Amino acid sequence: MTCNFGERIHNLRLDRGMSLKELGEKVGCAESMLFHIERGTRKLTVDRAIKIADALGVKVVDLLGIRGE
Repeated sequence: MTCNFGERIHNLRLDRGMSLKELGEKVGCAESMLFHIERGTRKLTVDRAIKIADALGVKVVDLLGIRGE
């Protein structure tokens, strides 16, 4: 099963009991932007990925699903 980073953000946010509004406040962006990032209709920048990962308490590589050797 494949899971893109939008789905990972969505799942992590829900696991933490966080609303789009709460995550948006921590990240410094609008709920609507996060909504579209989670659904894959808006691209995720590196800068925003770092902010989202920090807000969710994970490393960026974990958020993006990158596995090191």
